[in-house]
Formats: sequence, C-alpha cells, structure tokens
Amino acid sequence: MNQALREMGKALAKARYVYASAGNVSMRHEGETMLITASGSDLASLQLDDVGICSFDGKWSGRRRPSKEWRMHGVCYETWADVGAVIHATPFYTTWLGCMKEQEDLSGLFVEAMYYLRRIERVPYLDPGSVELAEAVGEAIKKGTILLLENHGVLIAETSLKAAWAALETLEMAAKMVVLAQVSGATMNHVDEARQEAFLRSERYKPAHSLHQQMEGGR
Repeated sequence: MNQALREMGKALAKARYVYASAGNVSMRHEGETMLITASGSDLASLQLDDVGICSFDGKWSGRRRPSKEWRMHGVCYETWADVGAVIHATPFYTTWLGCMKEQEDLSGLFVEAMYYLRRIERVPYLDPGSVELAEAVGEAIKKGTILLLENHGVLIAETSLKAAWAALETLEMAAKMVVLAQVSGATMNHVDEARQEAFLRSERYKPAHSLHQQMEGGR
C-alpha cells in the first residue's frame, strides 16, 4: 500500500496535477485508519517516512505528522464504506473551473465523463486543514465523489487509487475542453440526459458505479 501511494505521488507530479508541496493522497487502511502522505511532502519524491497511518479522528503513527488535510480525507472514509482512496490535487484546468463563479456541466461531454463525472459538488473556499472545511466536505461527499474546492483544487473519493486516478484524468480533460471553449467562444455539445441514463443503465461501458448508485439511492 505504501508503495502504491508513492507511485501515485509520482504520477500526479509527472502529470502536473500537483505542484511544489501541494496535494495529498490517502488509502483506506485497517479498521478506522488510513495511510496518508505527510505534511509538506513532495509527492514527486515520496520516501517511506513520507507516508504514515492516521485514524479518522486524527491519531497518527509514523515519523512525520500527516497532511493537515487529514480531516477531509477521514470524513470521506467515514461517510462511505466503499471509498478506498482519496486524492486532493490542483490540476490547472480543474482548479480554473473551481475559481469561476459559474458551474459547468461536464458529465455529458464524452463517454468517460458520463461515467466518472456524474456526481460533482462544489465546496466554498474554507481554510485548508480547518474543521470548517472538513465539515463542508462531509456534507458535499454525501452527494458527490468529486468535490471542486473553490480556489483550492479538487478532492476525489473513489473505490480505489486506480479509479480515483481515472476520475481525475477524466475531470481534467473535460475541464480543459470547457475552458478552451470559453476562451474561443465555442459552444459545447452535450449528450442529452436521457441518453446518458440509458447508456449507464446498459452497463456496456463499465459496471454501474457503486458509489454513485448509493448516492442516487439517498443512502
């Protein structure tokens, strides 16, 4: 698991989805604990000591203190038993959308977007690491697996690191399309809602998204 987080850190840095010491990554561990990157870590070059164990209420073990964002990671795991990994990143175009006042519909732009981007919520800017931010994330994560953190990047909670990475790449591609369309004055074409629903129900692309199904059921 530790190695998986280190590899994800390198992938995020290589794709320029994080910069400097921004961003943090976690995975569900044993019981009510998670593996999470340490505070101030350079995700591009994580060492063994840069990942530690932290409980959902902040008790930790390891040589370095966990990321100050541990609260918003923990609340995702507490809310949904199926959440296996959480990524907080700052990809350029996604962060751009999070700094805009208007919310764009991204889910109907292409096939992967229909699957991964159905449940996006916005969280107003609150100071990183604060209890207030964790509480806002706790409310938003009940309705969406992708949270646009206004002026702060994005938080993605998924069933696994692999799924979280796929959602992040899909999100950044869709965000780039929307931003470039806005800059050029182009009008985006979306697959209509009925066809999206029919496509997802058919499960021809992937099995139904378990977290989305639970959210849509009102859990």
